[in-house]
Amino acid sequence: MERSSSRLVCQLYKNVPGRAVEERALTTHPGTVILFNGDKLWHSITPLGEGEERVSLTLEYVTDPSMHPVKRLFSNLKDAVAYFGFRAVFRPSARA
Repeated sequence: MERSSSRLVCQLYKNVPGRAVEERALTTHPGTVILFNGDKLWHSITPLGEGEERVSLTLEYVTDPSMHPVKRLFSNLKDAVAYFGFRAVFRPSARA
């Protein structure tokens, strides 16, 4: 059952000299699993329409276990802002 008009948008060959960028907009049905290297593939999800819902689960696989804690904090913060937005990450907590 389709619950969302949003699409996963990918741009192939974005940083490959001499290759034309190819854009794909993929429909993802409930239960779809997509695996890709997010550092190598430019990607985004289009906005939802009114009354639509979407659940996106992501996993980050870090290949360098010796990453400095400050660099890891920056990476986690960057991802949180990218997925949830600046205001959602930095607004005061309702639990006070």
